Amino acid sequence: MAEALVAGALLSGFINVLCDRLMTNEALDFFRGKKLIANLLLELKIKLLSAKALLNDAEKKQFQDQNVRTWIKELKDVIYGADLVMDKLNTEALRCELEEGDGSGSKASKCLNCIPTLFRTSLFEKAVKSEIEEILRILSLLLGQKDSLGIKDGVDQIRPSQRLLAPLVVEESDGYGREADKEAIKQLMGKRFLFVLDDVWNESYQLWDFFKSPFESGEHGSKIIVTTRSRTVASIMGKIPCYELGMMSEEDCMKLFKKHVFGNVDSEIPLDLREAIIEVVEKCKGLPLAVKSIAGLLRSVSNPGEWSKILQHDVWELQFQENQKNNIPPALWFSYHFLPPQLKRCFAYCSIFPKDYEFKEADQEQLIWLWMAEGLLQPEEGKTMEEVGEEYLKALVSRSFFQQSKRDGKSILHMHDLVHDLAIRTSGELYFIPDGCNFLHDCRSKIYHLSYRKTFKDTKRFEGLSLIKCLRTFLSLPLSHDYPIQSTLTKEVQEDLLLRAGGCLKVLCLSDSFTLECLDSIGNLKHLRYLDLSHTKLKELPSSVCTLYNLQTLLLSSCTNLEQLPTNMCSLISLRHLVIRGTALKEMPPHMCNMTNLHTLSDFVLGKNSGSRIKELGALPLLRGSLRISGLKNVVDVGDVIEADLKKKECLTELILKWNGGEADDASKERELLNALEPHRKLKKLNIRGYRGTIFPDWVANQSFGDMVEVSIVDCPNCCLLPPFGQLPSLRVLAISRMYVSGIDNECFGASLTKSFPFLERLSMSYMHALERWPTGSNQEGGLFPRLNHMSLKYCDKLDVGLPTGCLPFLKSIEIWKNDEMVRLFPASQEIDNAYPSLESIKLCICEKVESFSEMGLPCPNLKRLHIWACKKLVANRRNWNLQRLSNLQILVLSGCEEFLVNSFPEEGLLPSALTSLVINNFRNLKALNGKGFQHLTSLQKLDISYCQKVECLPEEGLPLSLSTLIIVGCPLLSDRCQRETGEDWPKIQHIPTIDVDDRKI
Repeated sequence: MAEALVAGALLSGFINVLCDRLMTNEALDFFRGKKLIANLLLELKIKLLSAKALLNDAEKKQFQDQNVRTWIKELKDVIYGADLVMDKLNTEALRCELEEGDGSGSKASKCLNCIPTLFRTSLFEKAVKSEIEEILRILSLLLGQKDSLGIKDGVDQIRPSQRLLAPLVVEESDGYGREADKEAIKQLMGKRFLFVLDDVWNESYQLWDFFKSPFESGEHGSKIIVTTRSRTVASIMGKIPCYELGMMSEEDCMKLFKKHVFGNVDSEIPLDLREAIIEVVEKCKGLPLAVKSIAGLLRSVSNPGEWSKILQHDVWELQFQENQKNNIPPALWFSYHFLPPQLKRCFAYCSIFPKDYEFKEADQEQLIWLWMAEGLLQPEEGKTMEEVGEEYLKALVSRSFFQQSKRDGKSILHMHDLVHDLAIRTSGELYFIPDGCNFLHDCRSKIYHLSYRKTFKDTKRFEGLSLIKCLRTFLSLPLSHDYPIQSTLTKEVQEDLLLRAGGCLKVLCLSDSFTLECLDSIGNLKHLRYLDLSHTKLKELPSSVCTLYNLQTLLLSSCTNLEQLPTNMCSLISLRHLVIRGTALKEMPPHMCNMTNLHTLSDFVLGKNSGSRIKELGALPLLRGSLRISGLKNVVDVGDVIEADLKKKECLTELILKWNGGEADDASKERELLNALEPHRKLKKLNIRGYRGTIFPDWVANQSFGDMVEVSIVDCPNCCLLPPFGQLPSLRVLAISRMYVSGIDNECFGASLTKSFPFLERLSMSYMHALERWPTGSNQEGGLFPRLNHMSLKYCDKLDVGLPTGCLPFLKSIEIWKNDEMVRLFPASQEIDNAYPSLESIKLCICEKVESFSEMGLPCPNLKRLHIWACKKLVANRRNWNLQRLSNLQILVLSGCEEFLVNSFPEEGLLPSALTSLVINNFRNLKALNGKGFQHLTSLQKLDISYCQKVECLPEEGLPLSLSTLIIVGCPLLSDRCQRETGEDWPKIQHIPTIDVDDRKI
């Protein structure tokens, strides 16, 4: 039944897109003079529209009539066949267009080539004619069944007006109700640890028993909270009674509803709608997700007068009956029912991803490219397909089909489990292969889309792949990742895809594959629109790729062995996204200027003898996102750069300019070159690497760049002055490295020290070997860096003070490495106690001359983490740190004091009682641990003693009873004394749950 539902819900949008393709200029031009085929196409369009007229009624009747479900399923297969035929037509039209426009070759060779071309065209036309006639025959049979099935045409479906988005921002932190539940959860919170496992669905007792074993040694009072929708899961968790999470009250549901519809819980509901809205909120049965989903639907209706019709629609009853079988709340069905057809298709496609899949920002972009490859995006005048896809995604978020959150400031989308169940229910032809699934052995030809996890172990489960003859999608997941993954896809599976089952493929993802087989045959996949070979050992891209005239997306990122692209890449005239970041390309192939549909071009590489090719960028006006131009040292004529015309590429958000070393013959010419690379004023990120001039042109750091949020200047050793970055009004991140600048002078701050860097949050400077001074700033809040959050200084050898004078009210973390001349971290100031109220973390490494943090110790009342490594003089002066004042200090790491002479550590009263973690590392001359220095550390949970070779034993007084973890590494005299049962110090530590000695658990 799932397959029937997908057809009824999605085919209307599919037919719209297909009918648009039937009458494209390319198709009409190709068959001009071929009246018979043109007439067949017209007849096909008419019959498809006739079928579409029946779908609204069929969509409702399918819930109660098995024959209607079967009819819709068969219609789906016919439409997929028609789509494949149109693909063949468009591919042949593109091929002919390219061959006719080819200016290479002699007249004789063209005459010889035209004979097989004419013969091939004749055979192609005959084959296509036969396929269209067969499709028309089946369509006629299906349309002839409408009366016997009782399907009526022209049955209107009430739909919200076509407004995809509502400009209402709902804060996810807003909460209504659940007060009793919140109080119940608080009762579980112990003093040791609280671990929350959310939405557990695995019902294996063995897995649960294995998982919980590390926690069994936890301190008494520790808690694990498990949330689940399965009573079976709840029963295997233990003997503690489960807490039943009841439904929200109708009052709280109404608050949530009004918040999402009107933006305010106190908004008044129109009198004529009050009764209908109360009724629909009741139908949500206290489920918050259902309330948000219905609210999202009504928010998209521009005319509230339509609400009553929608709320009283009979789909409620139909979906209530359906809910008895699949446990999907009727309110979710209802919201789905009223989605525009194009959104239904995009939503259902997402079922190809597993539950709990996180769509990071890169995944969201690739999801839109996948929708485009599958033909799910309906063209809109004045908008690119990518912009249409972005609107679709925002619309699904707005209607709560996706839940939105943030991590490290970046957007993440995921589907609630119930919503994912709905997507699966409405997408019968999409499949994700989980571990333990054998269904490919039983399938035959009617599977169109497959996905699998790259870490999927049992590749034998792909053995039925060669039997699938209509496969359109083969996707490996995750789409993007921040850690190494190796796909287990075998040579045999790749052969099945490329040689047997892949003839209809539109999407092929082989990223992270250890080996790539049969790639020479990839040119046979004529319908391919999306190809991902990222993170592979690919050395050469087969030239046959250049015959994939429909290809829209080609992903080759992190193919570190790839040094060149095929010379005929310009034949890919449909290509819109080419990602080659992280490859070893030495230059771009010729005639990139012909690829005028390119929207994404991650890199443009200028080779030793191809610097003039930079002008080809001028013919690519649609470029967007990030562009890195490398090899700028190979540019000879600045005029070529002017022709690139970066100023007009207003959709670029990031520009990376890289020279790749070498000495400049003429500094003024270098400045002219950089001046000609001036981007448009909407740019958000700028990265300049290896610039060989002595002065930056005026456009760099010009205050007219009002959207600039991030700037990085690296390896520009000839420049002695920094541009006035302080006047960039939106700058949040500034990184400067390998410049011979002696001071951060007032020029860098712009016209006013008190109004500069108004929003700068992160400042990083590294390998600034000549940097000696900061400018003099104000002691008042709002001085040099009024919003600075993080500061990093590395290898700034001559800087004598770590921080500039003045208040830094939002500074949270400082990291300083290898500053040879620095004698103190904080500047001298009468107001120093109030200068750093937000500072939580300090990391000082290899600063050998630092003797003190400041004249007054550590002026950081809210400091939580302190890491000191190889700062011998500072550690020797530790009694002046006044650590006892730091009531919030939790983590202290002291490391790298090989030459430091100390007999006993820590001294009594040195450390604050709030400390929870202490690391003593590489104190080679330390002989004893002072028991009195530990006695007051009643909150200490973790103690790490590493490479203290002379420490003979643990304190006679023992270690704090609060300890839960003890780590000892590289302390040979201690190791034997801490062995379980037999060690002399074992009685002192046997109360500690976790003990590691030389990387072995004791």
